[in-house]
Amino acid sequence: MLIDMNLYLIGVIIVMLLGIVLGMRRILSLEEKITYILGLIKDEEDSIDKKVYVSNKYKLRQNKIQKKKKLLSKIKKNS
Repeated sequence: MLIDMNLYLIGVIIVMLLGIVLGMRRILSLEEKITYILGLIKDEEDSIDKKVYVSNKYKLRQNKIQKKKKLLSKIKKNS
């Protein structure tokens, strides 16, 4: 009876360790997937930020051009 109890405890410990190891593998796998997805999201945000920056830069340049045209037209009217 004592041998059976020892074998049972050893079996339970082995199963618990296997569960922990397999659980850790799943957790690490999920962590890698989440890291990959977060990287993709960051890349997408960066590309959106670039597009916004470029469009804002374009708008600023257009505003400058319009201001210069207005200034030139005022100068022409005054001369």
